[in-house]
Amino acid sequence: YDSEEITPLFFTLEWLDEMPDNDLADHIVTTIDDYWKDLEQYLDDIMIQKALQALVTKFVNYYVDLLLKKATSHKSGRDSFFADNKRALERMNGDVGMLREFFTELAGEENRPLREAIEGEFEFFETLHEVMSIAAGFSGDDVRHFIYAFQSRIKKYEITNAVIGDLYHLVNPSEEKQVY
Repeated sequence: YDSEEITPLFFTLEWLDEMPDNDLADHIVTTIDDYWKDLEQYLDDIMIQKALQALVTKFVNYYVDLLLKKATSHKSGRDSFFADNKRALERMNGDVGMLREFFTELAGEENRPLREAIEGEFEFFETLHEVMSIAAGFSGDDVRHFIYAFQSRIKKYEITNAVIGDLYHLVNPSEEKQVY
């Protein structure tokens, strides 16, 4: 799903204003679903579980990577990258929620360990989203509470600090230095 067709559209004005039904996420779901039918036909249950877990990890990393690349390309020290932070955060929730639901359904009700692994992957996005909500002023939580969640996944304080700084830079660049 990392295609030249959809990747450049994520986090653009078109994504924000013209895709209220999370069209890009829907495209990813449709693509994975097409391939998934083939995988189920040719792989045993253990390999299906491993493939699903790998796809979930890939999607979360893909989405976060795209977001951080936008932060790197954003040059303003005052203005948000997004024309509307609230709508952008809602759109992100919609994108990720659609994929989360799709992957959870693929895992099935009876496979609790796999469902828990899927939830664990998506918790990282929830943490990222909350930090962006704090930075944008939509949440009264203290960003320091979320540094530990990032740190447990990233494992290097310097990188954790840079990621949090990048998230602030996307939605509220003038407050970015407060996290360092």
